[in-house]
Amino acid sequence: MRYDPAMSRLLRERLKTTDLSHGLTLDGYPATLFQAEDLAKIFADSKMTLVALRLQVPDDTIRKRGKTAGRQIDRPEILEQRIKDYHREMGAIAYYFPKAKIVDIDGSYPEQQTWKQIEGALTDAGVRPLK
Repeated sequence: MRYDPAMSRLLRERLKTTDLSHGLTLDGYPATLFQAEDLAKIFADSKMTLVALRLQVPDDTIRKRGKTAGRQIDRPEILEQRIKDYHREMGAIAYYFPKAKIVDIDGSYPEQQTWKQIEGALTDAGVRPLK
């Protein structure tokens, strides 16, 4: 979750050619305070309703999942730093998006139940999928 200015530049360029009349969904971005600051600048004059879904998973659940994932980035020392970074970075997201509706989603449930929470939060915020 390091600051990668290339991601912000890529997003800025991509948005120049994107039809935003139906909104935009970003998954995993912003992932850092620096990216949140960049995104806030990009959408400073936007009339869009901003909704942020923040998946909340207990740290112990993350550790258990990391043990079974077998990925290099899930080694205990790396995972502990990622958990620490997540709490520091995402705890301040509301600062950059004071008008955004921030919805906490309990990500400790099975995927199906978590997805139902996400759909419910989007519906409550007035976000409808394109048909």
